[in-house]
Amino acid sequence: MVHVTKTLLFGYLQCAITINILTAVYHVTYYTRFIMDNAAITPGKPDVTYDEDDGYSTTQPHSSSPGKTAAFKHVESDEDYIDNVSDVNSTESDDDEATIVTAESETHKNAPLIKGSYDVCKITWKDTHGGRKRVKEVQQTYLNVYVNTSANTAMFSLSTYVTLKGSRRKSNKQRIYLLMPPERIHAITVFSNRRSTVSGFPISNNHALHFSLTQGPDCVGPEDRHIASKRTTQEQLAFMQHLSMATQLTFYLASSDTVTRGRQDFERLATIFSLKNTKNRPRKDKKVGNLATLYAGKGGKVISENDDVVHAGASPPSPPPYTSAVLRSPLARSKKRRLDPSERPELDINDESPLMLMSLLRGIHTRLDDIEKQFKTRLDDIENQSNTRHNDLKNQLETRLDGIENQLEARLNSLQESIGQIKNTEENPGTVYTPCRYDSTERDFLLQAVDERYEEHFDAFQVKSYEANEDLEKERDDGVTAIREEVKEATSDLHDTVASFREVLQNASDALKQFS
Repeated sequence: MVHVTKTLLFGYLQCAITINILTAVYHVTYYTRFIMDNAAITPGKPDVTYDEDDGYSTTQPHSSSPGKTAAFKHVESDEDYIDNVSDVNSTESDDDEATIVTAESETHKNAPLIKGSYDVCKITWKDTHGGRKRVKEVQQTYLNVYVNTSANTAMFSLSTYVTLKGSRRKSNKQRIYLLMPPERIHAITVFSNRRSTVSGFPISNNHALHFSLTQGPDCVGPEDRHIASKRTTQEQLAFMQHLSMATQLTFYLASSDTVTRGRQDFERLATIFSLKNTKNRPRKDKKVGNLATLYAGKGGKVISENDDVVHAGASPPSPPPYTSAVLRSPLARSKKRRLDPSERPELDINDESPLMLMSLLRGIHTRLDDIEKQFKTRLDDIENQSNTRHNDLKNQLETRLDGIENQLEARLNSLQESIGQIKNTEENPGTVYTPCRYDSTERDFLLQAVDERYEEHFDAFQVKSYEANEDLEKERDDGVTAIREEVKEATSDLHDTVASFREVLQNASDALKQFS
């Protein structure tokens, strides 16, 4: 009996202690990585190209380990940094299997076709409900572009994958589209940034396309079946349906040679769909935008957010109940009859078992004290590591803020020099300006235009600096608060567990003393 009691107590203590330690370490590690990931750069995925003949059938080859998508979060700025990635071109066969094909994006300045499929690593959009800007990092998501300048037609779409549940096909991956006809596009804006390093990571040729729409895109799925997504891609399917209600979308393209070669195409897109170009806008391409050509000719249909889309497969029917016999549970079979007080064996005073049990309990108390000391030491180590990470993150944020301030000061100095040159020109117009019939009028117009441009750029710099400072301070404070709360909560839970163990052991000791 003593051996069994000892084994059970030690087993229970070891399991509980191990679970608490792993839980505390997991929470601290999770929040620390969360803060570091927000400050670092998220790598993108490979690019693919668009195949005109298959009609948005280009896909990415199946990955053995599907990536996890980041949760939604509120942002105040659309600017971020993107890592370099490799290029991969692919397409989809009749049974939706992914097979590799070759296709290139037209990059010639006067080429009649602008087509390509670019890997999207992050998407920002304006939430229609709260009016806030949101951001989400994505994987296996591609922006498909098709513009035929000779026929004055175009079509844009966003495609991604969901994993089907219970599919008997060779490939259980199904593509979902977000179609954006040119008639709904109000304007397209291109963002391009070139920076050497950010937080120690090399950055080059960052491109983003902002779509301002008059109406939300159409979420399109297969016509012949419902989409039963597995848990791994349920969030991806809900995300695509949520984007169908947005009218302000920004797609951040992963850096690659394909994106670099398509820089001229992006500039042409911005010119074609600019706010100034209100006449002779492209129309929807009947071949590329035809839903009947999707999914290997099986056709697609528009899916609204309220449609009956299955996010998890239907559960199998439960087996019929057993009526012929009643099964006894293992717990019922293992129960033992309790002994009456008169049937219990008397405790022999000369028996050494109680003394051994008391010695065992004292050893357990000593062991618990050692475990508590180890817990405190481990928590101190975790706290020190968290403080070190916090200090490193703080230094990185301060470095980035200093860089932003230096850039703003340089821009302001440049503007001040330009203003000084303008004033010098105004005071001595004969040195650089030839008088004409419209001398005073033309000069006043130029000065007014320069003043307006100066005020506009100065206000923009101030707004960007203020937003960047707020974002960095908020991320730093939130991360530090979360880590401290998790460490405090884990410490409290460990103390409560140890106290409960001591109380149980004390009760057992008191009971044994009564027997003795």
